[in-house]
Amino acid sequence: SQVETTAKGTDRVQAPAVLEVIKVPGIRKTPKAQEAQEFPRAKKVDAKPSITPAKRIEKPKEDKPKIWEQFIRKKGCFIDEKKSHSQRGLEILETDSEISKYFEKKELKAKEREIAVGTHNGRFHCDEVLACTLLWYAKELPSGGCIIRTRDKEFLNKCDIVVDIGGIYDPARNRFDHHMKNCLETFSPKDTVKLSSCGMVYKIYGKKAIGNILEKKHKANRKLINYAYTQIYANFIKEIDALDNGIPQHSANEVAAYKINTHLTKRIHDLNALSSHGFKRAISIVKKEFLQSVEAVAHKFYQQPALHIINVLKSILPVQRMP
Repeated sequence: SQVETTAKGTDRVQAPAVLEVIKVPGIRKTPKAQEAQEFPRAKKVDAKPSITPAKRIEKPKEDKPKIWEQFIRKKGCFIDEKKSHSQRGLEILETDSEISKYFEKKELKAKEREIAVGTHNGRFHCDEVLACTLLWYAKELPSGGCIIRTRDKEFLNKCDIVVDIGGIYDPARNRFDHHMKNCLETFSPKDTVKLSSCGMVYKIYGKKAIGNILEKKHKANRKLINYAYTQIYANFIKEIDALDNGIPQHSANEVAAYKINTHLTKRIHDLNALSSHGFKRAISIVKKEFLQSVEAVAHKFYQQPALHIINVLKSILPVQRMP
């Protein structure tokens, strides 16, 4: 029983509620269930209005680039044309239709500085790959430049720079070929190794390429550039010149004419198996190798004063041997 207090203060006993059960076949409803059915609760409304998310516009699926293409893009070669000269890559043309269209556009844009570097097509070698890389670092290949791989004389005559083909060695005209019998050009009068196309380009544009690399991380003074210029040729480029010209490493006097430090010639030669993509891959590898050699020589240059002081101290101070 339940006691209820009225307005006058008297107590009144309320009779117990009688449960009404509605008999439905298979369903038994209690008063609470019936009340919920008759008076459904209002749904809660959030204070913040719900915002429907915007529909995604699905882009058409593109074929994923191959592993070597991803590597080239990460290293800064052959990527978007909107990037700067240091990040942007080179355009490489090999078919006659692409080359003819390029020269047509170049004639229309005569005011813009677009440099075309010509070299031979077919099987490539380390010397012309390195020659193109040196021209890139020397900024003789600005944004919009192009490497044209052909043997057509008409196309080669239109190129601004020609390497490893053409039968002419004339630095004033930017013609660098070493396949002539009467061409016996060397890096210096003391050297006996004949230059290949990369050695010829390095002799003219090597200091400029090294200076452009060192100006970012190091103070590229004349002493550092001259030191790197001679060291890189002796330890990096001379090997490629000799192997491309077929010069034996040891003469009859058993004196080594050059040292093999990188084995880069063999590695670039193996990339010919990649058909049309091999030349791009070769440039990316040679670019990385040349950068490492320049940085190593610069590091060695700054260590020389410390090594000189250590040698002087060793000559002055007595050496104490451990018992």
